[in-house]
Amino acid sequence: MASGEVLKHKHLCFSTPSELLEHGPVGEIDAPDFSTVSWADANRSTDAWLGNDMQRTAYEAVKRVGPYVKRTKNEALLKIWRLLQTSDHIYYMYTTRGPSGVVHGYFSQQFPTEAFWAFMKVMSSFYEKVAEGLSGKDRLSAHLLRIVPPDRAFHFHEDGVYINLSAHSLEELKDVLPLASDRSILFHVACRHFENWVRSTIGDRELADNISSIKSKNITDLRQRLGYLMEQRVSKLRGVMR
Repeated sequence: MASGEVLKHKHLCFSTPSELLEHGPVGEIDAPDFSTVSWADANRSTDAWLGNDMQRTAYEAVKRVGPYVKRTKNEALLKIWRLLQTSDHIYYMYTTRGPSGVVHGYFSQQFPTEAFWAFMKVMSSFYEKVAEGLSGKDRLSAHLLRIVPPDRAFHFHEDGVYINLSAHSLEELKDVLPLASDRSILFHVACRHFENWVRSTIGDRELADNISSIKSKNITDLRQRLGYLMEQRVSKLRGVMR
């Protein structure tokens, strides 16, 4: 039926892919990779899903558990993991105001922070289920690199005030440490918060002992030592999956 409609018009014809390749380009279109990937919002970009820290944290949580899920070879866990990748989960965490925010609010049934808290609690439970489906070093790796819910996350403070920086896993703590202020790092080291969180919440005694043994005379050296220990530990745990 479609071909019949085309043939009704003398200025239209059919061409094979090989025939089309014989024609050179007639112009250029500037289309950045992340600017034309979405139907959503005014920017038509990934901002609808990766526009704030909550969304990026949720996205990384889903992505990083993938290798462990596949290693379990459990079809039920694999199905759940795929369902957790449904874009709406992260779409509901959008916080930008304006026309785009109105559209997000229309589709979502809760505030962005509530959507984030609910999703991270689910992810925390899911990581535990995945770890239970593994054994040996795989299980230890999945357990120590798991996501924890917001109420158990590491929250950076400065002079008793939260500085809008948190870590929901050992890997995220490694990633956000460079963003923390000098005063915040000095405060948490002095109070042994890093060591205690890693030991009590994450359950990594080896890393906690190494953090407690750090001796440093200045903040620059302290940052480097903390960063090195976390980088080495995460790399070692991730290396199990290779």
